[in-house]
Amino acid sequence: SSRGLALALLERDPAYLARLAEAIRTLPERVGRCRECGALAEGELCPVCADPTRDRSLICVVEHPLDVVMMERTGVYRGLYHVLGGAISPREGVMPEDLSAPRVEVPRAASREEAVELTLRGLRGEHKGAAIAISVNAAAALYVAGVTSSLRDGYELAMQTIQEGKAYGHVKAVVESSHEG
Repeated sequence: SSRGLALALLERDPAYLARLAEAIRTLPERVGRCRECGALAEGELCPVCADPTRDRSLICVVEHPLDVVMMERTGVYRGLYHVLGGAISPREGVMPEDLSAPRVEVPRAASREEAVELTLRGLRGEHKGAAIAISVNAAAALYVAGVTSSLRDGYELAMQTIQEGKAYGHVKAVVESSHEG
């Protein structure tokens, strides 16, 4: 509780309290958002994005910077993150553009044929940017449809389907069945 915290602080050395107050005062000047993922950072990049040993083929989409801290405490996940800065909720009028997340670089197609090829490469897991874009959209659709309980679960399901090679087969079957009738 705040009372307990206040009592604990009153028992500390005044010099410690002065250092703590200064650290809190300068916090907004020292800590910002990572330009790559949106997590908290003391510079341009957070420690995760700056770490060359991280698996850059994996991206975990989370709502808040604290989610990154919690995931990192597990010591299991070795990929990167994408911090949305909140929850997308069309029912409540919160759309992706309302959030503070950095934008994921998504490839642009010059023609319809190129767009189809890019989408197929993304579904086969051959193009990371396209796979991420597909997974983010699929996550929103799965969440809104009630198939998953969160955007994170929807994103993980979509990426897993792509990584296992199932996404391409599912889409191909739907396209083929749509041409039969």
